[in-house]
Amino acid sequence: MANLLTNERIAPNVFRVGYAQSIAAVLVTVTVFGVAAGHPGQLAPGTAGQSGYTEEQLRGLRERVIANQHKDDQIGTEYEHVEHHVVRGANGEKVTEDKVYRVVPTGTGVLKLVVKDGGQSVANDFYQHELMDWKQQLEVASNPDDWRTKMSQAKTTKRLQDRAEMVDSATNALTFTWLRRESYEGRECDVFQMEPNANYQPHTTAQDILSHVRGTAWADVKSEQLVRVDAEIVRDISFGGGVLAKIYRGGHFSLEQIQVAPGVWFPRRYQLDYTGRKFLFSFENHVVTDFSGYRRLGTTKEALAKAREEVSKGEKFAGDP
Repeated sequence: MANLLTNERIAPNVFRVGYAQSIAAVLVTVTVFGVAAGHPGQLAPGTAGQSGYTEEQLRGLRERVIANQHKDDQIGTEYEHVEHHVVRGANGEKVTEDKVYRVVPTGTGVLKLVVKDGGQSVANDFYQHELMDWKQQLEVASNPDDWRTKMSQAKTTKRLQDRAEMVDSATNALTFTWLRRESYEGRECDVFQMEPNANYQPHTTAQDILSHVRGTAWADVKSEQLVRVDAEIVRDISFGGGVLAKIYRGGHFSLEQIQVAPGVWFPRRYQLDYTGRKFLFSFENHVVTDFSGYRRLGTTKEALAKAREEVSKGEKFAGDP
C-alpha cells in the first residue's frame, strides 16, 4: 500500500480490487434480486398491465427469483470452476493482468488457485503448494470446533447479512419497468429497465452506488433466472467525499449467466469498463472474467477426498483453458 502514492500503475490495480469489485457486486445483487422480481411498489405506472403481470404475480415472481438465487448460492459452495481474468488499461490495449484461476470450495468459502499467469502455466511445484494449501483449509473446515473454522464462518455470515441488507435497499433505490418479451440466445425472456429512484436517500456506500446506476436485464421466463444484465454508471461515484477516489460516469458493467445443471445457474462472463481517479492518479480499466469448467465436488468431506487424491498424485491441473 505504501506504493500507492509513488506508482501510477499500481494505484488503479489496487482500486480495482477494492472499490470497483464492490460496485460489481452491488450491481450483480441488484439485478439478481431486483429485476425479474420488480418490487410492486417500485414498478412504473401501468407496468403490470403491459407485461401481463398483476402486482400479486410480480410479488410471487420476486419471491421465486430470490429463492432460486439462494439455491444457486448454496449449491455453488459444492462446485469448482475456472476463471480467466483479464485487465486492460487505457483504450483496452495494454494488458496489465492476465490470470487463469481454478476456484475451489474450502468448506467456509472459496480459494483461487493460480494455474496460468500471463498466458504461461505456473510451475508445477508452485501449483502443488497451492493444492496443499487447499487440502489444509478443507481439513480445518472439516472440524467445526476449530477456531479458524469458526472465524471463517463468522466472516461468511457477516457477508451474507450485508448482502441481504443490500437486497432490501435495492427495492427502494431503483424503479423497475417491464419493457418487452424477447428471445435471447434461444430463451424467452422478460426484459426490464431499472432506473435510480429520485426519492431514495442512501445511508451507506453500497446504497449510494445503487443511486448512480441504470440498466437493463433479461430474465428467463421458464426458469425465472437472470440471463443477462447491462448497467451503466450515470453519475460519478465518490469515495471519501471524492478525496480518496472517484469512478466517473459512463462506466459500464455486464453479466451473463448460463445453466450448468438442471435448475442451476452460474456466471458465464463478467465485464466492467470504467475510468476514475484514486487520490491524484487517473486511470482506465477494462476487466473481463470468463467462467467455465463448472464441476460439482460435493460436500466438504467429498472435496477433501478429492484434494487429498490430487496432492498424492502430484498432477497438474488439466482443466485450464
